Amino acid sequence: MSAEHAFDAAVMMMRAGRRHEAARVAWEVLRQKPGHADAWALRAMVEASEGRYENAMLHHGFATQAAPNRHDLWINRGIDAMNARMHKESEESFTRALTLRESFEGRFNYGNLLASIMRLDEAATQYRKALEIDPEHAQAHTNLGTVLIGQGKWRYGFGHYRHRFASPGFPPAARMPYPQWQGGPLEGKTILLYAEQGFGDEIMSLRFFSPILSQGAQIILAVRPPMFRLARRLSVPNVIHAALMYDQLPVEPDYQCAMLDVPAFIDFDDSGVPLTDGYLSAHDRGIRLEMPPGLNVGICWSAGKRDLQPGTAETARQKSLSFRELAAPLARPGVNLFSLQQHHNDDLREFGVRDVMGGVTDFADTAFIIDHLDLVVTVDTSVAHLAGAMGKPVWNLVRFDAVWPWMQEIGKTCWYDSMTLYRQDRPFDWAPPLKRLAADFGPFLEASLAARRCVAAE
Repeated sequence: MSAEHAFDAAVMMMRAGRRHEAARVAWEVLRQKPGHADAWALRAMVEASEGRYENAMLHHGFATQAAPNRHDLWINRGIDAMNARMHKESEESFTRALTLRESFEGRFNYGNLLASIMRLDEAATQYRKALEIDPEHAQAHTNLGTVLIGQGKWRYGFGHYRHRFASPGFPPAARMPYPQWQGGPLEGKTILLYAEQGFGDEIMSLRFFSPILSQGAQIILAVRPPMFRLARRLSVPNVIHAALMYDQLPVEPDYQCAMLDVPAFIDFDDSGVPLTDGYLSAHDRGIRLEMPPGLNVGICWSAGKRDLQPGTAETARQKSLSFRELAAPLARPGVNLFSLQQHHNDDLREFGVRDVMGGVTDFADTAFIIDHLDLVVTVDTSVAHLAGAMGKPVWNLVRFDAVWPWMQEIGKTCWYDSMTLYRQDRPFDWAPPLKRLAADFGPFLEASLAARRCVAAE
């Protein structure tokens, strides 16, 4: 079989999902024609599909040697290098591709690289240039919106971010038969505000009922079951109603709007975030948990995966720590650690951590536990948002490129007065923020125990 016929067969195998057979046949092509650029590129695709990005970059390197003027090969090499965390090589590849030919793919992927290393001004420029080529590309609008939000340009950023509903990896817009609100008058109207994306986003965006309420509207908050009991704590009779998504509504709304779209139509910025001192509270159950003496600290070390957004699994992995990494710096005399991690396979006995999540069914149960704690230390997940929304002191470990929703913040955040951010100094490196957190924890512990001794002495 000729090299070209064999390559055509490899392509068909690749399309049929028979990746390993395709790679084997492509290798046979390369035995006949070592300079067959597309065969090298096909093998690179197989390597990338298996998560072996360094190998993929190497194969695309051979492809670019064989066809140095192919801009598409340089783009793919840049993507592989970006995934392999080789940022310098990735930027060189995208720059070379754009020198050869102006293209949407080159600008868009270069923007993705720049955003991942927090060069936000440059990333925004690349996304804008990509949109000049393809003005309707939803993912480019969404990524530009995220970058602009990260720069504090909220009105424009959230406007672009509305394109997320048509972007891969995001849940579609809620299918409800009510007109979309796009910033018009709301006096005397009823508006349905509905949740989306992760539970952390849902908790954070509940606060946006406040500026809507100030316009004289009646509000229905449509939330998912794990949030329902907690959302009812926001209810004001005849003004704010909590409802389950897609259930029968208590009143017929005039409009609907995703909670995360509200900032696109309300004129405020990060200096005017509503309810930063907290807006959620635990249910009063008439009892209090019996807590041990000392500093009671809740910990959560792993971010959850979103069923409706399977593409976020890698992000969740990057946001997470091991149990040992988080528990070890906090396990000290006078400290009682409590797990706020609902799903895990870790042996909590190693650091004497108490598991209190066995009977938890929703966020109202979690809020009841957090209400009894002195501090929450967590990775960037729904627990961080819940503690912040309750006004509970919370230390939040966030990854380097956490543009949404933490913008470029370090230390304090505009969203929650009670939250402290410990951000990575470099991508994927948790050592420095964990070191800072451990250094801060000593004085915090001493001050807390000293305050307790003073109270006891009185």
